[in-house]
Parts: sequence; C-alpha cells; structure tokens
Amino acid sequence: MTRFDNFTNVVDLDELESFICEAFFIEGRLSKICCLYFLNRTEVKFDISRIRRGEEYADRIFKSLSDEVMDRDMKLMKIRIFVLFKQHFKVRKSILKIVMSMIDIEREDLKDLLDCIVTSVEENEALDVLDSIATHFVNEDQQDEIVVLGMNVMREIYTKFLSCYGNRDGWTSGENEEINGSDWNKEHSVMEEMKRKILKHIESFKGNKTKCIFYAYRMVVRAVVDNEIVERPVSHIKQKIDKEKREIVRKKGKEELRRRREEAKREEKKERYRNRKKGRKKSAMAKLMKRPSRKRKTCK
Repeated sequence: MTRFDNFTNVVDLDELESFICEAFFIEGRLSKICCLYFLNRTEVKFDISRIRRGEEYADRIFKSLSDEVMDRDMKLMKIRIFVLFKQHFKVRKSILKIVMSMIDIEREDLKDLLDCIVTSVEENEALDVLDSIATHFVNEDQQDEIVVLGMNVMREIYTKFLSCYGNRDGWTSGENEEINGSDWNKEHSVMEEMKRKILKHIESFKGNKTKCIFYAYRMVVRAVVDNEIVERPVSHIKQKIDKEKREIVRKKGKEELRRRREEAKREEKKERYRNRKKGRKKSAMAKLMKRPSRKRKTCK
C-alpha cells in the first residue's frame, strides 16, 4: 500500500478533490505524480462519478490542453483524464482535434491515443473521424499493423454507436427504450452512413492474404454487416507465427507430451507395485485365517 492509498483511506471526498484534482493544474513534478495516481486509482477502485466538481475540472483540463505548452507524456495523461470525466459527466467540449493532431504512427503512445478517440468520439464527429482514420491508417501504403489498427478503430466506433442505438432486431436507445419517429430515422441514417463509409474504406483489403489484415477485415464485417458486437481491444493484432516460432512451439508440445507420458508410466508402475503389495498382504492374511486353531489340553 502506498502513502497515497493511506491518504485516501482517511480523508473525505472533498479533501481528495482539493488535493489530487487541483494538483492537475500545478506546474512541475507534483502535477505529473497526481495525474498518474488518479489514472491508476480510477483503473482499480476509485469511482470517478462521486467527484462533485467533475464538469468544472473537465473544463479546466480542456482549457489547459488548448492554451498551455506541455510535454507529450503530460498532455496524454491529461487527455486520458479528460476522457474519463467526459464519460461520467455532461461535458460538451470535444478533444478530438487535439488528439488527432498528436497522432504519430512512429510513437509508442499511438494505441493510447486511438483508445481516447474511440471513447470520446460523438455522433456528429463520427463520420469525419472515420474519414481521417482511413486517410492516415487504412490505405495500402501503410504497414500491415497500422492498417489493422485503423480497421480496429473503425470497428470499435461503429460498435460503440451500435450498442447505444440498437441492433438489427430493433433499434433501441442506451436505456433500452424504443426509438421511433424522427429520432429513429436520424439514428438509423447515421448508422447506415457509417456502415457505407466503413465498407468503402476497407473494400480494397477484401481477400487480402496477410493474416492480420484478413482477420481484422473479417472482424469489421462481422460488426458492420452482421451487427455483431466484437469484443476486441483496439490494439489487438492477430499475428501469423513464422517458421522458427512454429518449430519452437512444436518442440515444446512434443516435450510436454513426452513428459506427461513418462509421468503416466511412473504413476502406473507405482499403482501396480501398490496393488502387488496389497495382494501379498491379503494372501498372508488369508493363510493366517485358514490355519486351524490348536485346542488347549486340559488337565484331568
């Protein structure tokens, strides 16, 4: 348990807000420490929805991201915190332009940024985001892994709104209330347009023989055409095992099989020995029981 854990176990929520959340806006090392702690805490057990001034903090974080100059790691942490606040509070501001401006396929934080895009994208931004992802990721000039990441983002964006609006058996809202009239037409048209765009963007990869692209393409089709919610992270890339790795796996399998067979033989041998031992004991006992008892001679 860390010192911060001890701290949050004894202070009330107001003190936690004033200490941790206010530190987001302090320059220096303390701000980074508090951002890291907050992100780790929300991933484990801290309920962010209990924060009373969540909307205010989200607005201040958005302003700091728009106005201030900060290093990339700090900026990414604040983006992730903003996305968390947006998930739990009524925050109208969009952070997508800032996130898209940070996209760099050579950076290690690419997958974190893509997760932020999927989580924070709104209905009125979805179509533009799909076009942007197609331009930067889903094209034949990119590496296979980058193409797969782009397809995964498209799939997750479509799945996100599919979960909100409904499925092929009946369009529903997030609260499972039926959508009808103009609302139904609006949501249905948005999903149809997203479907059309996604299928158009991935069309050139149909029948691709590369395993990771083939698999990602199939997952997109399952989500978009079959309206199936595919539970895969954005970072999931199915790789083909090369010859060397396949040989290693084969050898490990053979060694494991040989080990199990030897172990089974040892157990069988022990069992036979135990049975023989029991048999000898039983036969000795049987002989003893069959031996006639000697009558004692009595004196007359």
